[in-house]
Amino acid sequence: MTSPSCSQSGSLEFLLQSSAKEVRQGFSVSQSNQKGIQEVCEGLANKIDLLAQRTQFLEIQVEQLKVESEKNSRDIVDLKAKNKYDAEKLESLENSARRNNIKLMNVPEGKEGNDIKTWVVDLLMQSGVWDGTESILKDDIQRVHEDPFRKAANRVKPRRILVNFLTYTVKEKILSKALKMGTLKVNVCSFEIRSDVLRITSNRQ
Repeated sequence: MTSPSCSQSGSLEFLLQSSAKEVRQGFSVSQSNQKGIQEVCEGLANKIDLLAQRTQFLEIQVEQLKVESEKNSRDIVDLKAKNKYDAEKLESLENSARRNNIKLMNVPEGKEGNDIKTWVVDLLMQSGVWDGTESILKDDIQRVHEDPFRKAANRVKPRRILVNFLTYTVKEKILSKALKMGTLKVNVCSFEIRSDVLRITSNRQ
C-alpha cells in the first residue's frame, strides 16, 4: 500500500510537470506571436520609410516646378516687354515712313478726273491751306493715290486720298493750317486733312 506521502509527492511532481509544460507552450506561443507582431511592425516601418522617400522625392519635384514656374513667369514678362518694345519700334518706323504724308478724308468719288495730282493741287490751293505758289506745291508733291487699305476693303465712301510730299516742311505747313481750319470746303466738296499715322497711334493721340 502506497503511503500518503508518496502519493502526494507524485501528484505534486505531475502538477509541476504539467505547469512547466503549460509555461513552455505559453512561452512558445508568446514568442510566436511576438515574432509575428515584429514582422508586421517591420513591414509597416518599411512601408513608412518608402512613403517618406516618395514624399521627399515629390517635395523636391514640387520645389523644382516652383523654380521653373518662377523662371517661366520671368521669361514671359521679359518676352512681353520685348514684344511691346518691338511693336513700338515697328510703329515708330512705320510712322517715320509716313512722316511726309497727309490724308484727305471724305473725298467725293470721281471728282479728280484723269489727273489726280493736279486735282489735289487745285483742291489744296482753293481750300486756303497753302499760301505759297502753285508751282512749289506741285513740285513738292511726290505721290498721290487712294488709301489702299480702304480700297481693298471695298469702302468707297467715304474715300481717303494719301498725299506724299518730298519735304516735311511743306507737309507740316499744310497740316498745321488744315487742323486749325477744321472741315474744308471747295465748291460742293467738303473734306478734312489729317496726319497719316497708324491707327494705334491715332487712338492714343
